[in-house]
Amino acid sequence: MRSLTPSPSVAAPARHLPLPSPSLSLHCSLSSLGSVFAAKLMLKLIKEMDYVKGGLGWKVWGAALVLSKKLLSLQKSFQDKRVIELGSGCGLCGLLVAKLGACEVVLTDYEPEILTNLGNNALLLPASVLEPEQLGQSTTKMGSPEVACDYTYDELASHKRPAIIRVRILDWAEDASSFLEEKELSYPFWPNLSSDERFDWVIGSDLIYNHYNIKSLVGVINCRLSKQGGQGLFAAPVREKEWEACMELLEVEEGGTLHGVDHYEGGIVIIHVTHKL
Repeated sequence: MRSLTPSPSVAAPARHLPLPSPSLSLHCSLSSLGSVFAAKLMLKLIKEMDYVKGGLGWKVWGAALVLSKKLLSLQKSFQDKRVIELGSGCGLCGLLVAKLGACEVVLTDYEPEILTNLGNNALLLPASVLEPEQLGQSTTKMGSPEVACDYTYDELASHKRPAIIRVRILDWAEDASSFLEEKELSYPFWPNLSSDERFDWVIGSDLIYNHYNIKSLVGVINCRLSKQGGQGLFAAPVREKEWEACMELLEVEEGGTLHGVDHYEGGIVIIHVTHKL
């Protein structure tokens, strides 16, 4: 495979772009985005979790806010595209892409509590649940795997067709089945993501917490990114050498071109990768 070739902008001095000011209040943090999306939708609808139940996915982290701002600047790039969000947590970025005109968005995580919260957050959009016969599987009022997001109620996109939002288990180490067997059966059933699904965009924020999940993350990106010009957009705090190690492994595993690296205040970076055959 051809290695990732950094663009001239990558070699240039780092640009430190403004970081949304940190706040304990989701309302205050998102208001710094200055968007119709923040005002009309996310400030009212995104629900965070209790840390005990949600672990690292319990809240909207700073990297997700930065990625959201970047997604808004690329609005037209997502229209009629299939998008997967890795490590969705509360689902902010994936739900935003659904509002920007994507035809299908898959929100993924692996903790049952997080998956349930993702489904509930999707249902809190101005939306109607798709009928079971339309999708070939059942839906429930809360924690539904499939919802249709009707975003004609705001000004983010002129698109009038609803996006399909799916919630799926995606354990990067591919041990979702054994993991679920150890959990209580009181949680809603969330299907695994089919192994043959590929996407126009793979997005994610704050995905690297330990060095041992770097190779798994790169494997998921390589597997899920469409080989026909698929693109990846990732935001992360720079923690020691972990993100650099991830990029080095991408150079080995991916046959693509690194579009650029944007550095934000507070140590947040956004990486944009395009897959090329």
